[in-house]
Amino acid sequence: KNFKLYKNLEYGVLERQKLDLYVPRRVTRAPLMIFVHGGYWHGGSKDEYTFLAEALNLEGFAVATVNYRLAPGATFPTWIRDVGLALRWLRRHADQYHYQAEKVGLIGHSSGAHITSLMALDARHLEGVGLTRGVLSAVVCLSGPYDFFDFILTDAKTQAAFGDPLHWSDTQPVRFADGTNPPMLLMHGEKDTLVNPLNTPALEKALVAAKGDVKDVMFENIHHFTMLGAFSKIGRWIE
Repeated sequence: KNFKLYKNLEYGVLERQKLDLYVPRRVTRAPLMIFVHGGYWHGGSKDEYTFLAEALNLEGFAVATVNYRLAPGATFPTWIRDVGLALRWLRRHADQYHYQAEKVGLIGHSSGAHITSLMALDARHLEGVGLTRGVLSAVVCLSGPYDFFDFILTDAKTQAAFGDPLHWSDTQPVRFADGTNPPMLLMHGEKDTLVNPLNTPALEKALVAAKGDVKDVMFENIHHFTMLGAFSKIGRWIE
């Protein structure tokens, strides 16, 4: 294998506070990408994304795939805090595992993209774990929800994840477009039937208006999960 794998590294004391770290063998002190899985805030696992880590390893990145606590037992913003704790742990252990603490990016899919976008846009989430958004070199968001308040009002599962209705407005990334975000790449498939593709241009428009650093790419023939499939060996043809 072209990477060395460290399984179930503990960034906290709770069962879900673990990550897997894939460090490429042929790159000295690679930049690090942290992948945040989706799953409707209720499910998903880091163990399902070895294919993505391998693809990014081939491009010269070290990759951490992160587990975090899930709804309904853990509600907003618990999962964002967990990813922040993982980021803090990874920065502290960069020398031990031979990647760059000063070049760290986030990549998230679906509800994972919701988490990563809020970490990039709402400074309170990283400040809560003693970090600033300045530690992020880039943030990549795939097929994420960013402007969906009306959907929350009609979806019981999302309401269970977001907890107290008094905080629901804080779950909307578009509210926090102030132009001070790290560079962001937003990608979405126009055939996505799980997360409305209009979420991505809505966030891009808000960030552009605030003079934030953003690029969005919409793919005409991509669905919700084929966005991730493009990272796999058999899915490289997808575009």
